[in-house]
Amino acid sequence: MAKGKKDAKETYREIDIIDLKVAFGKFYALKGVSFFANKKEFLGVIGASGAGKTTVLRILTGQIRPTAGKAFVGGYDVTKKGNLISLLVGYVPQLEHLSLYYNFSALQNAEIFGRLYGLRPKEIEERSRNVLEILGFDEDLMTKTVSRLSGGERKRVSIT
Repeated sequence: MAKGKKDAKETYREIDIIDLKVAFGKFYALKGVSFFANKKEFLGVIGASGAGKTTVLRILTGQIRPTAGKAFVGGYDVTKKGNLISLLVGYVPQLEHLSLYYNFSALQNAEIFGRLYGLRPKEIEERSRNVLEILGFDEDLMTKTVSRLSGGERKRVSIT
């Protein structure tokens, strides 16, 4: 395959869901769902409890695979380009599912994930501080343990 072809976009839309189905055994969490969003558009996913909203988000972030249908993010098929999509998408799950170290500071939590990407220590601290500043954290909030942060602040830390 020619260089660049393997990362070619398959659709021009930012989010494109086509006849999506997700089955857990005989139960269908999603059955024939289709929708799209173009660049610079806002998209709200609303529905009753158990309607499949979280299932759609888990597919779009590559956490689960659809049983049938297609899902694209940034033009890329989520079933083929999960690693690439994980670099494009930030997903904050429901509060009870946040993966944070509650005895560490917000800054330490951000730095842990920088280490997972193999960045140099100085670069990790700079990027972590920069991201937290973008998310509205001052020095006091950055150094506060996650257990002492509000729910909204915890969600912002989880974005890092």
